[in-house]
Amino acid sequence: MKKKNYGARYPNGYADKIGYYQAKLSIAVNELSLGDIKFFTDKLEYFMDKQIELDIRNAKAMARLAELID
Repeated sequence: MKKKNYGARYPNGYADKIGYYQAKLSIAVNELSLGDIKFFTDKLEYFMDKQIELDIRNAKAMARLAELID
């Protein structure tokens, strides 16, 4: 069965998710909630890694486009 492509889930990157989990982590730190600190740190790391992967893919695409234009 083929997967349907409904477009990019995060067309503008993961900045909103990163900001959200940074705020949640800050609140957890202020409350000294160790379970929440761990949870939100894991989420933040996940979305930061996804953003790095996206940035690398975009840089490669731009490099290929630049080669085609030259």
